[in-house]
Amino acid sequence: MGLAEYVGAHKQAVERDLLTQTGYTLEDVGRTLSWSALGSFLHEAKPDSAIVAETNPEISEWSTTFKTNVILADIYDVLNWFRVCMMAKGGKQRPQKPNEYPRSWRKTNKAFKTVMKAKEWLSMIGGGKDGTRR
Repeated sequence: MGLAEYVGAHKQAVERDLLTQTGYTLEDVGRTLSWSALGSFLHEAKPDSAIVAETNPEISEWSTTFKTNVILADIYDVLNWFRVCMMAKGGKQRPQKPNEYPRSWRKTNKAFKTVMKAKEWLSMIGGGKDGTRR
């Protein structure tokens, strides 16, 4: 696929990246922006650019700040567990579970904080008194 065909196939993404990162538009190609400069620009596209998101979504997805925050929060939790276990080493009691790193993206739903017994659930959805399904 040639450069012109590639640009035609991904016109919106190329236009967005060009405009937001350089101030040029596709109308400038061939006038104030050469085709070779456009090719270099696309070849060196950043992982969080629109063109990478469109052509390689798996790369784009992993380059977001959100994914980095999720991974760092998980690493923090593992290291915290390791610290607690090392401090409790040799003790007779199991270590208490440490608090998780606060995750602002995780919404807590108070409705699901308690566990319902199977018999109670079945009676609620139309099961029998003994917990069997009717």
